[in-house]
Amino acid sequence: MLCFGAVRVKGIFQMNVDLTRLLTGSTKGIEFELNLTQEDCVQLTKDFPETKFDFPIVLKGKVSLCDDGSYDVECNSDVGFSEPCARCATPAHAVLNICIETKAIRGMKADDEEDCLYIKNRELDIITPFFEQVVLEYPQYGILCKEDCKGLCPVCGVDLNTKSCNCNKKIVDPRLAKLSELLKEEND
Repeated sequence: MLCFGAVRVKGIFQMNVDLTRLLTGSTKGIEFELNLTQEDCVQLTKDFPETKFDFPIVLKGKVSLCDDGSYDVECNSDVGFSEPCARCATPAHAVLNICIETKAIRGMKADDEEDCLYIKNRELDIITPFFEQVVLEYPQYGILCKEDCKGLCPVCGVDLNTKSCNCNKKIVDPRLAKLSELLKEEND
């Protein structure tokens, strides 16, 4: 059975993978599975307040010894979440497939090794890079309820997926009105 060390420091959650068996040479690899609850992901829910994550979030992975003395770290998770559609504001659901493939080394941080993880006290913090990857892969412009979502009418606000309207949707932004006039004159 793989052991984990869970620590809360000033509200920040850390769950470390215990690498003692790997570091002592009794095994060449360690598999782990972390089940993250909503309590464990407080910072993630603060970073995305409009988002409802599907809990528990299951993070599975493996740490393996390499020939050069470093360690390969691989882990993945499907992070399901719901939030309002970016076009029509109806509920939408999506899944982020988070994959982390990196190296881990023992010792102090070196300038040339800034993209790897560091083993401290025979433990590896995998939660911090996992949360960082979720933030990097989170859709910047939101998600859609369906691929062909028509959104809301910019004039009357009706949901164009369920109703149609007769509004003039070719309203020119007042800041671009002069440009529109110039283009119209050029086409005449």
